[in-house]
Amino acid sequence: MFCNHCGADNVDTASSCFACQRPLVPPPQITGSARVLLANNTLIKGRYRIINCIGQGGFGSVYKAEDTQLHRNVAVKEIDLTRLTSQEIIEATDAFNREVAALSQLRHPNLPEMYDHFTDSNHWYLIINYIAGETLERYLEQAALSITNSGGIQIQDVLRIGIQLCTVLDYMHHHSPPIIFRDLKPANIILDPARRTHLIDFGIARHFKPGQARDTIAFGSPGYAAPEQYGKAQTTPRSDIYSLGAILHQMLTGKDPSESPFQFAPIRSYRPSLSIELETLLRRMVEMEPQKRPDDMAQVKKQLEHLLQHLGSHYAAGYQAAPALSQNNLVTPGTLGQSGYPPLAGISPAAGQQQVFYAPHSGNTQGQVYYTPSPQAAAKMGNPPKKGTTRRTVLITAGIMGTAWLFSSQIFQNHTDPLPKAAPGPVTAIGSTLDLEYASEFTVNASAINALAWPTGNNIFAASASDDKTVQIWTPGSNGANSSLVAVCHGHTQSVTTVAYSGDNLTLASGSLDKTVRLWNNKGKQKAIATFPGPIYSTSWNPDSSALAVACGDGKVYICNGTTLQTHSVYKGHTKSVRAVAWSPTGSYIASGGEDYTVQIWATTPNASAITTYRGHSNTINVLAWSPLDGSQIASGSSDRTVQIWNPLTGATNILYLGHMTNGTPTTEVDLSMSTPGEVYTIAWQPPLSGSSNSKLIASAGSSGILHIWNPYSGRVSLIKPDPNNSSIRATAWSSDGASIATAGNSGSVLIETLSS
Repeated sequence: MFCNHCGADNVDTASSCFACQRPLVPPPQITGSARVLLANNTLIKGRYRIINCIGQGGFGSVYKAEDTQLHRNVAVKEIDLTRLTSQEIIEATDAFNREVAALSQLRHPNLPEMYDHFTDSNHWYLIINYIAGETLERYLEQAALSITNSGGIQIQDVLRIGIQLCTVLDYMHHHSPPIIFRDLKPANIILDPARRTHLIDFGIARHFKPGQARDTIAFGSPGYAAPEQYGKAQTTPRSDIYSLGAILHQMLTGKDPSESPFQFAPIRSYRPSLSIELETLLRRMVEMEPQKRPDDMAQVKKQLEHLLQHLGSHYAAGYQAAPALSQNNLVTPGTLGQSGYPPLAGISPAAGQQQVFYAPHSGNTQGQVYYTPSPQAAAKMGNPPKKGTTRRTVLITAGIMGTAWLFSSQIFQNHTDPLPKAAPGPVTAIGSTLDLEYASEFTVNASAINALAWPTGNNIFAASASDDKTVQIWTPGSNGANSSLVAVCHGHTQSVTTVAYSGDNLTLASGSLDKTVRLWNNKGKQKAIATFPGPIYSTSWNPDSSALAVACGDGKVYICNGTTLQTHSVYKGHTKSVRAVAWSPTGSYIASGGEDYTVQIWATTPNASAITTYRGHSNTINVLAWSPLDGSQIASGSSDRTVQIWNPLTGATNILYLGHMTNGTPTTEVDLSMSTPGEVYTIAWQPPLSGSSNSKLIASAGSSGILHIWNPYSGRVSLIKPDPNNSSIRATAWSSDGASIATAGNSGSVLIETLSS
């Protein structure tokens, strides 16, 4: 309920305003006609073709649409005047004009770009660029959902998000005249697949007017709005500093500021490992008196960058090399002077206990850790919609914009519109003379191949799993000689999604959408079968072949006997379907990921909980791969079009590979929000070459049908090559010597090529 005096947003049951203490008057009932959504394919202004509705709220809707003149996707915000009272129309006019005025003056990569605005007799329309991603509010909700697994957010990501927000807000504050955002909160911040932040909803942004004592109208979201926004004084750039401080405090502690506005306990009372410098900065940012806050956003940004620098973690954007992590700074509690990645086999956390690593920071212990929200905040965040922070404080436009840019479920997961395919081109080598030469080909049939298994050692057999419901075992050819079929495994009744050889190369495991897992010998004879509650998407053997991990659509991972397939333990940490599972090379740990956008590291113990929960991706996790031998890094591929390489012990991201968004063009030259989608389906580390302990290359591919071979330690690309059949690539596998690579996908053929230089 909104206060008629100061504009503050109160809970519906309140009798007086929490901000100004005046009595609250319930709003009049809306008597307008029921909202009618625009039908798909409706053409607006003879130009914008509606694709589908992606958000509703308040008195309007937001649609994904195609600009038929410029052939690009746009977002269409529609305000329906037929549902508004006379007073609401006045307020809607003010909010709409504020947004148009602000967006028409601002040009920044972290802000929406306005393309058009127009009206008809009953509607107002705003056309802006289409931003894919999720709100920070949704990001925080997902963190809270894994409360039982010690989930949360990395300190590095908190600082990076804060730095990006400082950058864009500093740009607005130095505009002439300065523009104050005034409604900075998680619901108004979008994180796109490249992890860039975007501010949305400029309905209450205003120009700063020197000499003005107070704002004409007070607006704000409880918990995030500075005290002066409730009619006390004029809002200034320091008002946005207050709001940013509230957001950073929430990300670090899990405490929702709307539960107790203006009250911020020291962050080190939640996490003693956090630095004193960071605690001091946040305390200054949320001071009640504006003059006690930092002078400007540039000062805040400088301090956040200083803090991030001492954490020693880096991203590599596309093909830019990233400095190597300073491994000497990573030590276990009570263990000093350790160099290199600590072996996973050396971790022995108690069941259900999280392993925490620390790094020195200015004489203090700065934790590279995740937070676990308070039970109250988690319960509130885990059951959206959330009262207070999702409701808009501007009565008209606010209800629309909260869901306007929450696109990830519509774009990536549900695929409401076909994903365009990148046009094939010539082989592109970047900074290398590496090439691929044809070796052989194995043609299954017209059905897509979903998985490959090319075992290590001297075993001559390879295997492929197909939509034709079979697993085929064959011998890889070489030097132009095509591969030959050995056996066909019949029994599955739906598409076979996964296939994996045991470590001894004697048993082949396959999983299917028919909810079964089957074991076969090398002659195609079935050895065992087990049925599960949901479709099977991935399987992984432990190193000694005694157990098989099974990723299931019911949101669980089953650990089964490697001979009988009898289940002996179940991991229940995920909240949605599990799409990928991978056993560490040491056999002590398992990584699993899926539709809840998380990758979780856990030990194969009864009632296991996550040791590390990685939240770097913004969409479904499709594939996971540990680095060979030591398992010191994990590569994860996602429908968000990125491959991310990170430390399974700390969750620190080492490489963010964006090549599947750009297909060979440097990221600095590409508008990632408009680039051709390239969901990542498959990742394979090259086996270490003779005399080396590390893989030199990694191969990744996906929906775009382009194979990427690149350095997993720098992000530098060696080769980018389209599939010759212009087909989506669903599986890759290296030969045991790392000299050849096999790819397969929708074409129904397995292509084997040999590296040359």
